[in-house]
Amino acid sequence: MLLSLDGVRIEYAAQGGAVKAVDRGTFDVPQGKVVGLVGESGCGKTTLARSITGVMPRTASVTAGRMLLDGVDLVRATAADWHAIRWRRIAFVPQSAMNALNPVHRVGDQISEVLRVRGGMPASRTGSRIAQLFDMVGLDPARQRDYPHQFSGGMRQRVGIAVALALDPALLIADEPVTALDVIVQRQVLDTLRDMFVALNVGRPPQPAAPALMERLRRLAAGEALVDEPGAGRMADGFDTVVAGMMAEAGLAANPEASALIDED
Repeated sequence: MLLSLDGVRIEYAAQGGAVKAVDRGTFDVPQGKVVGLVGESGCGKTTLARSITGVMPRTASVTAGRMLLDGVDLVRATAADWHAIRWRRIAFVPQSAMNALNPVHRVGDQISEVLRVRGGMPASRTGSRIAQLFDMVGLDPARQRDYPHQFSGGMRQRVGIAVALALDPALLIADEPVTALDVIVQRQVLDTLRDMFVALNVGRPPQPAAPALMERLRRLAAGEALVDEPGAGRMADGFDTVVAGMMAEAGLAANPEASALIDED
């Protein structure tokens, strides 16, 4: 198992006492699988995702549970451990990743810094690696010398994905990577992710809709994991009306091929 969370609790320090944002977070991410975490706004998805990367606000802390990456407990990881883990083992595509790019540096230089500082790659080799990454996310490799303002929103989001993939991480976490984009560009970025999964032999998504990129599904509500791999038939019987509603909203309820992804082991 690549990643295994067991009973994770995350709290925020506040004047009135600790506020519990995530409780009893328990799920697994098998090697080579696409796992989706769904839930209403404010239910704790981003908090849980950021905790796995070790990048949380100073007021947030994991107060219980275990997060095992290849058997190593991330909850007890030191600063030196995280330096070795981030980018190399775990990479993160945040919401509005396009806004994380430095506007005064060429995008190629920003990816090169990750390759050199984190990956120890010689400067002479970074250009070819960046070209490979750009090709992977559907960008012209010649554009690596351009500045962020010269890219559209969707193209900057693809650059963000390329940065996350720079060091071939074992685990890629994408936190609503298309939320800030219009519908057309969302489709293009999701197509890029789908094609990337196929190229990397990860997953078998049948169509470019966000839930269809997932081979396994978890639902989070009020910070608690309520549903663990629901079957399509059980959802149809009202097993979880919220998940069923989300699937219907995404146009997947009447798509047996897409719904089958949620029932797959």
